[in-house]
Amino acid sequence: MAKSVIQNTKPSRKLTSTAQQPKIAPLDTSTVIKQCIWFDGLPSSHLDKLAQSAKLRDFDRDEHVYRSGSVPLGVYGVLHGSLKIVVGGADEQDSVITVLSSGAWFGEIFLFARQRYFADCIALQKTQLIFIDHADMLNVCEQWPPLYRNLLADVSRKALHMSWMSAQYKRASPELRLAHRLNLACQMTPDNNRDEWVELRERLSHELLAQMLGLSRPRLTLAMQTLSNAGLLLSTRGRIQVQRRKLEAYCSPDRKTH
Repeated sequence: MAKSVIQNTKPSRKLTSTAQQPKIAPLDTSTVIKQCIWFDGLPSSHLDKLAQSAKLRDFDRDEHVYRSGSVPLGVYGVLHGSLKIVVGGADEQDSVITVLSSGAWFGEIFLFARQRYFADCIALQKTQLIFIDHADMLNVCEQWPPLYRNLLADVSRKALHMSWMSAQYKRASPELRLAHRLNLACQMTPDNNRDEWVELRERLSHELLAQMLGLSRPRLTLAMQTLSNAGLLLSTRGRIQVQRRKLEAYCSPDRKTH
């Protein structure tokens, strides 16, 4: 039932067991809203309005948040859990577009596209989402126009990534495809201190990453090992930490070889 709702650390070079690693603190509703890049600079009075209009929605593992062909009604923020956006349904042959974890926001493009969903959104585990109705979002946009600019910037960044992946899908090396996907996830991770090492909030298993990048599991493992040897990432049990500046440099168009 819907109800109204009013850190990055620098790791050692070698990761220990999951139980010994510092855990990312659970997010609360106000934190997820304030950390969203859409709402950067939004006056506190408008943040309060969004918090008051927001609703919490709970989903079990494998439950659909929405289905392809359904009408978008609002935007979502991930409070707890994780989701996958897939084309084709819920079987193992689906094409996984992306995975979204705590702190991620999605659905903004449908504020303006006025089209039905083209993919399914499915919970990967028990997940709690923040839901903000389109009318409430657009009302805040009209009252504080810079929000439009923030939304456009986020849509543009995601569109550029998807365009690059589409154009380079067959030509780019698996290592470069992986680096670009991790760089996008890094950009979507709250960044208060520009830490050298960043732990991604996305929980990207090898299986999901392989599906997203069109790779076999063994080839993905090799690509991850290559980037790890280059000092770009550390990974264990779906938890990934990246060296932000090295990853950005690796993905730069000015880099001639990969």
